[in-house]
Amino acid sequence: MYTLQPREIMSVNLQMGFNNNFITNSFYTKFLGVTMNNTLSWNNHIDLLVKKLSKACYTVQNAKTYISAPSLKMIYFAFFARL
Repeated sequence: MYTLQPREIMSVNLQMGFNNNFITNSFYTKFLGVTMNNTLSWNNHIDLLVKKLSKACYTVQNAKTYISAPSLKMIYFAFFARL
């Protein structure tokens, strides 16, 4: 009878370079507007997106009592369409 064993996380210390210039390891990077981490999960990207969207929602929520609907549409597209 077989039992499932939990996966072990293996870390590798890999150094790459060219002409004695080594590339540093990073935990996450932004590429083409998507933030990826070293495990290829979406957690960093989602965290950054939630932060930006909450700021945009707060701005639109507070601005709606002071400005007209067409101006609100402009604010909406300025904040949300670019995300």
